[in-house]
Parts: sequence; structure tokens; C-alpha cells
Amino acid sequence: GGAEPAVLPGPGKAPEYIRGIYINAYGAGSRARLPKLLAIADSTEINAFVIDVKDEKGVHYPTQIPLAKQLTQQGEVTLSNLKAFVDTLHAHGIHAIGRVVVFKDPILSKAKPEWSIKSPDGQLWKDKAGNTWVSAWDPNVWEYNIQIAEEVLRAGFDEVQFDYVRFPEPFPSLPKQIHANEKGDRTDAIVAFLDKAEPRIKALGGVMSADLFGLSPNDPKDVQIGQQWERIMANVDHVLPMTYPSHYLPTHLKGIP
Repeated sequence: GGAEPAVLPGPGKAPEYIRGIYINAYGAGSRARLPKLLAIADSTEINAFVIDVKDEKGVHYPTQIPLAKQLTQQGEVTLSNLKAFVDTLHAHGIHAIGRVVVFKDPILSKAKPEWSIKSPDGQLWKDKAGNTWVSAWDPNVWEYNIQIAEEVLRAGFDEVQFDYVRFPEPFPSLPKQIHANEKGDRTDAIVAFLDKAEPRIKALGGVMSADLFGLSPNDPKDVQIGQQWERIMANVDHVLPMTYPSHYLPTHLKGIP
């Protein structure tokens, strides 16, 4: 009976084959839900959990970083003890991946408009859903997110997965995006952030991964969001291209309906 107990790889290494499930901060913090998910991992080849530690609603654990603490939203701290939580995952042989939403950050952008994308009229730029974003060119934003990544790794997480490590899509119907620190092309900004993050994540024995737009492997340029495939690939331990069927036209791949 039963699956073989998973053996966790050493620091700075991910399992050779990641078979993961994604759990939002509410599911992860649920006393009813978590044991069920752990039981699934124990009885199947599931060997990794991706957990939201910071997303569009801010951080989901009790942070000691002054700015993150100040911006913590009421009712959003669902992981009341990050270390105890990750110890539980490790006891079940689970590779713990903390998902950090980087540049799509309406909370930080409202608190720090000077770190954010503006419209030509000087107001905060908004995407189609009405979200404001911080600028991928701003070193203050890089530092804020790297500190959160470090805190999560110190609590025992094995890997940091950066999501929304990109610019918002520049739809023609939306105002032009104005960035105070713009220099070079968009991928330069994303690579500069990853370059800054990598040694600090490695110093804590962490693995660094990035979620990429599913079309970026198909596009020799940057999908207009700063994700030029080869350059990002060279900067992280592994990439997760989000190849949702909804992103492709029926005519996109020859011979494949």
C-alpha cells in the first residue's frame, strides 16, 4: 500500500520532476482544507505545493518588514505561523514554493505612487480591470519584493516563484504607460530585477522560478510585457510558461485544432 514517502532534495535544489498543486492563501490557512490536501500528497505523486505568500491583496503571513507590515490588509493574514506551516509540508515530504506576485501590486502602488506606472495625465495608470501597477523599473519595488522573498525563505520555504514578473499588457485602448526610471527595453527591467534577486535567494539556499506568459516561447520579442524567453530562461532556475488554451487562436499551431 501507499505511495513511497517523498524525499526532499537538499537546499537550493528542486525535485527532478515537480508534481505540484497550487493553493491560494485561504485554502492554505484552512484547518479543514489543508489536511485533505496533505492526504492527497501522501497518497499520490504530488511532491510540491505552491502557496500564495504575497499576491494582489498583499502579504498573507505576519511580516516583520516595516512597509509590508504597514500595508497588510485586514483579514488577509491567513498563514498565522509561516514556519509551523512549512514544517508541516516538509514532514509530508513536500517541496514548499512561495508564490510572490511582483509588479501587479495595487496596494503598494497606491501607497507609493512615485514607484508606480503613471498615465500621461500624471494619475496612476490602470489596467482593464482597474488595477494599478508598480513600475518594473523601480529599484525600490525590487527591494520590497526581494525582502519578502528572503523572509519566506528564512521561514523554511524551498523556492520562491515570482508571478506577474512583467509589465501590464499595453492595450491600444488604454493610456500610455509612463515609467519614471525607464531605460533600455522592457526585458532589461525584468532581468535587472531577477539579477538583483538571484544572489540573495541563493544565499538563503532558495530556488528561484518565474511564471511566464504562455506566448513568450512563441514570440522572438517580449510579448510586449518584458518577457523575452531566452533572457528570462538564463536568469532563473526554472520557468513556468502558462500555456492556457484561452491564450491561443484556433489557427495558432498548424495542424493542432
